[in-house]
Amino acid sequence: MDENVENIGEPTNLEDLFEKPLWVRSIALTAIVPMVTIFFIWFARPVLVPIVCAVLLQYLFAPLVKRLRKWRVPGELAALGVLVFVGAVFVLAVSQLATPAARWLEELPLALRDREREIEALTEPVQQMKETAKEFEDLADLDDTPAYRRPVVVDSSPSLVEVLLGGTWRFLGGVMVTFALLFFLLATQDSFLQKVVRSLSTFADKKLAVEIARGIESQMSRYIVTVSIVNSLLGLTIGLACWGFGLPNPTLWGVLAGVLNFVPYMGAMTGCTVVALVALTSMDSLTPAIGITTTYVVLTGIEGMLLTPLILGRTFTLSPVVVFIWFVFWAWIWGVPGALISMPTLVATRIICQHVPPLKPLGTFMLR
Repeated sequence: MDENVENIGEPTNLEDLFEKPLWVRSIALTAIVPMVTIFFIWFARPVLVPIVCAVLLQYLFAPLVKRLRKWRVPGELAALGVLVFVGAVFVLAVSQLATPAARWLEELPLALRDREREIEALTEPVQQMKETAKEFEDLADLDDTPAYRRPVVVDSSPSLVEVLLGGTWRFLGGVMVTFALLFFLLATQDSFLQKVVRSLSTFADKKLAVEIARGIESQMSRYIVTVSIVNSLLGLTIGLACWGFGLPNPTLWGVLAGVLNFVPYMGAMTGCTVVALVALTSMDSLTPAIGITTTYVVLTGIEGMLLTPLILGRTFTLSPVVVFIWFVFWAWIWGVPGALISMPTLVATRIICQHVPPLKPLGTFMLR
């Protein structure tokens, strides 16, 4: 009798499930909440991008700050020393690489003009398509209205200088916010966790919170440090390859390759295209361009398919479909910053799912 009472109203099969009335409010909330969340992430990107970058960089530099703390260096002084060192390296690298990069951009049109005859055969079909499209546009734009009666169109779009200056100031502002927040995160690493533990009532909850926090911190630090080392070695190898093939400014292209490799899929493609373009415009024949492009593809293939999965292991071996969808989503939401942080945020999400029992099936779905 008790079993019959307990089973009243429970669906026994799929038909019974669909025959039950659906709650309109639940369906509406299920559809509205993700849309509102996506809109908020897009709208608040000027604030969220520096915060997310600071949190991810905190996992990169936290082991170094902890090492300094073991040597009895105060937390604030250790965090400040790490940030000063990182900032000095960043400024030095930019100052050394900005001049050759600007010179290459300035010489690129002249170099392409010199190579115009060699690449004319490759671009001839595209040029024919452009000419055909232009002819159709001319036919569609036939207008017998006198010129003095035609409306005057005023171009109110900002100039290139205004766009560059605005983008530069926004970038510098984001960097300042990121470094400021990163300082506070490094200087007060354990204080936030201590407050969370104190707010919990039972000892079991406190223990679980500490285990989750420590697990996420250790695994995220391992992932970010490992990927940074691998990408640095890849950039060094590609820089040596560029030097061996005789490309000018091999250091610039090696650094560019290492930075772009943080972006899944598109980073390697963009770096390979840039290096091939450099070889095409700066060398006397096409053979070195083909050689360095092939070398770039082989090195990034070895890194992406063999080296990185072997070092990180199964815990961080994610499904290529999930990686691609995640990358497209964040690149669409936040542009270039979203593309750069897409992979670390996906790994962080996977680690959180791994430590939170209700989300473990989702974490398993993300694996290869």
